[in-house]
Amino acid sequence: MEELVKQKSNGRVYDLKIKQCPNSLFIYPVTEEEVIGLTKSLKGKPTAGDDDIPENLVKQHVQLNKGPLTHIYNLSLNSGVFPDTWNTAKVKPLYKKGDKYDMNYRPISIIPVFAKLLERLMYNRIISFLYKNKILSEAQNGFRKGRSIDTAVQSFIGRIQKALDKQVNTIGIFIDLTKAYNILNHELLLEKLFYYGIRGSTNLWFRSYLTHRKQFIEIC
Repeated sequence: MEELVKQKSNGRVYDLKIKQCPNSLFIYPVTEEEVIGLTKSLKGKPTAGDDDIPENLVKQHVQLNKGPLTHIYNLSLNSGVFPDTWNTAKVKPLYKKGDKYDMNYRPISIIPVFAKLLERLMYNRIISFLYKNKILSEAQNGFRKGRSIDTAVQSFIGRIQKALDKQVNTIGIFIDLTKAYNILNHELLLEKLFYYGIRGSTNLWFRSYLTHRKQFIEIC
């Protein structure tokens, strides 16, 4: 069922047509086996966040940390609070090409490995809920398993071919949003999550996750 929701942002009122989900997400507990599995799936890079704990070290010694990490992760998910100490990203300028003095660098954000694992734990629960309740649109190809820009292009070409077969004029509109994530309205996002079934402490968790985020630049 779709519902028309009015959302105010930056002094303007927007009408959002949102597919409301009657069910609410239930966050099942994190287990030590889950923590071990996710940690072992890490690439084991030597990079580290602002806590200076490298990913490969955590991966090698996960058996020693599985208990405390499982406890911390369950506390975070159940209380709806993302640890402030994991909300800081270390940004490293990565040289791309051309003259290095032309400032042709791409910023790479590195977060603590423990935060990365917590993000994945929440992702696994969210994505399972979205698929189970058929919330994701079939037109969405980005950030979905088994789909990519290739499947989006195939779908686009298929629609054009069908239109041509029916001798229907076709117009394509392409929009490139510059720095889309930088202009994302958090209140709109949290409101949409609520209507999708992400409510209660889980919605508070995302608010905590999006609030008071910090970053610093490391040049070496």
